[in-house]
Amino acid sequence: FAKHGEEATDLVPDEGTDRGWQVEADFVASIRENKPVELTNLRDGVRYMRFIDEVWDSWSQLRTVDILSLKSTDEEASRPSLIDEPAGG
Repeated sequence: FAKHGEEATDLVPDEGTDRGWQVEADFVASIRENKPVELTNLRDGVRYMRFIDEVWDSWSQLRTVDILSLKSTDEEASRPSLIDEPAGG
């Protein structure tokens, strides 16, 4: 990990979180299998997946993407929704 122009150094994960990269798999399992989310919440997961989609679009279409376009994702995430309702009501 390093800022632009600096030499890269190892990034040490927080204790108890070093279990390999499976953010996407955990997020999908939380939806499909109703598994508890351990490292993030649904809103952050949705925002992350939208960001990853933008990165893919930028790379695969050889174009730049305005990251500020994710602001609408933040605004949507700040609104109360059904995911805020307690189970059963």
